[in-house]
Amino acid sequence: MLIQRNAPVFVYTIQLPALALSLLTGVVFLLPPAALEKVVVGILCLVLDLQFLAYATATVPHSPSHTPLILKFISEQLILTAVTVILTAIVVRLAKDPHQDSLPHCVQRALAMFAACCCLGNYRRLASKSEMSPYPQGFKGEDLELGEDRDFIGRSYPNGNVPGTPSSGNNNTQGSSRRAPYDYLLLGAIIDRVLLVLYIIIIMSNMVTYGSVIFW
Repeated sequence: MLIQRNAPVFVYTIQLPALALSLLTGVVFLLPPAALEKVVVGILCLVLDLQFLAYATATVPHSPSHTPLILKFISEQLILTAVTVILTAIVVRLAKDPHQDSLPHCVQRALAMFAACCCLGNYRRLASKSEMSPYPQGFKGEDLELGEDRDFIGRSYPNGNVPGTPSSGNNNTQGSSRRAPYDYLLLGAIIDRVLLVLYIIIIMSNMVTYGSVIFW
């Protein structure tokens, strides 16, 4: 005899929202590495996970000596979202901080290979072309006036010496200064893509572990 629990209300109020929040957190890694919206979305997902955990705790019957598997899944998702917010803040700081010196050539070659494997050709081409142009690719002239000592992705430079502009250093160091922001932008994009893959692997592992309560 096979006995199976049939509670459609929990499918629409517990299981599907739990899956939706898990997928929503992964969107953080799809945003541009220098976008501050990444942190905003991550914190929003964290707040939603907290609210959903409180709701699920009040809805799902449980005893002090036993924790339902669905609550364990939501708790692990909450911890994973918190780690995601921390890593996202680090990536945004890496991509937006002012960098005067570009990465070593061996690191640049490694990043170029990783970018090709991670389908980040646009960032790789942007970094390779930055040394040949006095301004960033797609950088409009009116953006110079609107930036007020900021570059095209919002990094601020207190001394007014924005890398990538004709006034940044002498001719020997201009190429390195122009390329530096793009190298770290490419590095942040690669880190984001690697974290996205790791996040998908962890989520799939959790779904297999708690599949008996998520997909029944």
